[in-house]
Amino acid sequence: MERNQLWEQGEYEAKPVSVCYKESAAKGTPYMEVSFRVAEQIKTCNLWLTEAAESSTLKKLEALGFNGDFLDNPTVDTSLVVTITCKHEEYNGKWKEAWSYWGSKSSPLDKAKAAQLQAKFKAAGGTVAKPAPKPAPKPVAPVPARPVAVEPANVVASNAEEAWDYWCKHFPEEGRDESWVNTIRQFGDKTGDESKLTPKDWNDIAKSGGLPF
Repeated sequence: MERNQLWEQGEYEAKPVSVCYKESAAKGTPYMEVSFRVAEQIKTCNLWLTEAAESSTLKKLEALGFNGDFLDNPTVDTSLVVTITCKHEEYNGKWKEAWSYWGSKSSPLDKAKAAQLQAKFKAAGGTVAKPAPKPAPKPVAPVPARPVAVEPANVVASNAEEAWDYWCKHFPEEGRDESWVNTIRQFGDKTGDESKLTPKDWNDIAKSGGLPF
């Protein structure tokens, strides 16, 4: 058979059909021949019974529901669905299919069973490894606050507009204008020149409120 006529190499879903004891023609090596139905075709796998392979073969037969009868009426569980593997092998210059059964795959461990096993392991002196804690986030250096200039509590004005506003809010209207002019003249080097007044002068003017000097 040409290689391109063989089944593709890989895993296939199969159902066991029958089993029987045989021995190889060349050396008389014992084995169990298991037939499987794959996509309506019959494929066979040889499970060897040599001393080295016997234990593994018995486990595979058990997984296939073998009834344990090697002589009269050997049977397997035909309701099972298992996986068998196809590979290509060259023999005497020709390619052929080589089918293998490796046993049933273990079912996932459920949470209840896992809890029991963990309890037994811990009781025997073992410890169940816990997930490594997540590293703490690196501390972020606080951004220094910008200093806010705070004026002393006794500062109420720093220019003419602020000083006049303070006067209007805190001193009586009667005689206010005249007192304002006189006060500025007192601070303005006796000339009334406002351009020579400093912020401190305006603050003093605001708080003086027309008091005599």
